[in-house]
Amino acid sequence: MNRFTRREFLMRSGAGLGLAAASVAGLGACATGMKGDVMPKTNRRVVVIGGGWGGATAAKYVRLEDPGIEVVVLEPNREFISCPFSNLVLSGLRTMASITLKYDGLTAHGVKIIHDSASAIEADRKRVRIGDGYLEYDRLIVSPGVEFQWDQVEGLAQNQDTVLHAASEIEDAAIGFAQFREQVSILAQSVQAARRSLDIADVQYQEGLVDFERVLDSQRALFSQQEALVATKGGVAQSLITLYKAMGGGWQAGRSRPVVDDATSATMGKRSNWKGLQDAPLPPATDDTEPRPPTDTP
Repeated sequence: MNRFTRREFLMRSGAGLGLAAASVAGLGACATGMKGDVMPKTNRRVVVIGGGWGGATAAKYVRLEDPGIEVVVLEPNREFISCPFSNLVLSGLRTMASITLKYDGLTAHGVKIIHDSASAIEADRKRVRIGDGYLEYDRLIVSPGVEFQWDQVEGLAQNQDTVLHAASEIEDAAIGFAQFREQVSILAQSVQAARRSLDIADVQYQEGLVDFERVLDSQRALFSQQEALVATKGGVAQSLITLYKAMGGGWQAGRSRPVVDDATSATMGKRSNWKGLQDAPLPPATDDTEPRPPTDTP
């Protein structure tokens, strides 16, 4: 199934833009190839398009307000990553696993989940198209998320392939950084276990309990784990660099601003003698394009 942007979705459905009259003919023509209702309605039903923050919250509280209402969420993804908490992962306070959630919490409230995407809304028939079928509703909540509006900035739509998608790149880099950090912790334990195994094999060999091949195998296992650990540490550094680049790069421009405001600086001056460090807290920015003198000259 083709993935539509939020704007395309609303334009195709017609309901979101108040164009139902113009859309009925096109939707009716497309409906001729449908297979039928994917989940026949037997009771009052609310369909929620999107299982993110808005959609999942709405689905939960509609169900809590009236358990007699059937609530169905259309969400193609099987897991939800809570991006606002990614900073806690970067700081080491939480793990990726702790902010990656399945939809078991919603199903525990009786909410039904269909892992598929809605392609259009047939407002006149009160149903949502899903693939070759449809899903009927009494009330519809549309919360598919947001998309970048390329047409709002002149020239941006024509050059979108070269535009930095900062939000998605920051998210990808942050997730990668967090995952590599978790892997480093796991691999460090594996290295310790492999080193302990080598120590035991060495003692056993010296006592004549095993041949030297056992020692070689233990050494190879240790080297393999150490190599994986080094590569993963490199991944941590690389993903952190990618994160910095996605966030805009360096902070040279900030060197012209004071580190603390005047009131804080005055309070610090009363408590300690900073010997002029407050007047010039940062060294001047350097131009990397200019040749630098060798550092070992007398």
